Amino acid sequence: MRFLVTPTFTQKLGSFSGRDLAEISFVVNVIKVVDRSSLTNRVSGLEVRFLDSSILTIKRGRFRIYASFGSDSDGEYLLLLDIGLEGAERIERTDFFAAKDPRKNPLLDPNKNMTIDPRRNMTIDPNRNMTIDPRRNRFYGGPYLYGVSLEQEGFVVRADDRVTLIFDTSARFTSFIVFSESGFGNVFDLSSCWIGFLVPTQSDSILRFDTSGQWLGIIV
Repeated sequence: MRFLVTPTFTQKLGSFSGRDLAEISFVVNVIKVVDRSSLTNRVSGLEVRFLDSSILTIKRGRFRIYASFGSDSDGEYLLLLDIGLEGAERIERTDFFAAKDPRKNPLLDPNKNMTIDPRRNMTIDPNRNMTIDPRRNRFYGGPYLYGVSLEQEGFVVRADDRVTLIFDTSARFTSFIVFSESGFGNVFDLSSCWIGFLVPTQSDSILRFDTSGQWLGIIV
């Protein structure tokens, strides 16, 4: 199968050792000689899993490659988006500039704006409004939070055009998201401390990362 790589993928390769590159080369060489069906049905011997309708992971040893199928005038190809290393040293947490920051804008902070606080506004509290509680309303369609292994970890409720609330599987309010116009989001805990960020994909799912860039799962 023909494959392409993103600049991010290429940049990551420069940080790996010779042994690591040999593992990655093995995956790439397998991709070269298999078709889409063989790859996705694990005939290739690689551990392949779809995260959603467009993003898949290819696991080899402690490496996890994120990829997506595409097509152009030359036919179908596999785009290698990014690569992660399990057990790698985590990047030290730091704070970045955020145009929409609840620490500076009280309208974005549930602790200071009761209209987006489920503890004071029952319409956005699944414990008091059963229509947004998936435990009592089986027609509630999400979105839901999933971990890396696709275990369900919670669900989200839209508070307004900018803020979305995160609840765990017991409907406990745990954190909230402040979205930008581009669809990217920053995640804050109930003390308005920045704890992660979200990256939208070309499908309906959103990728979840902590502040060190560790992939946590998806929202879909």
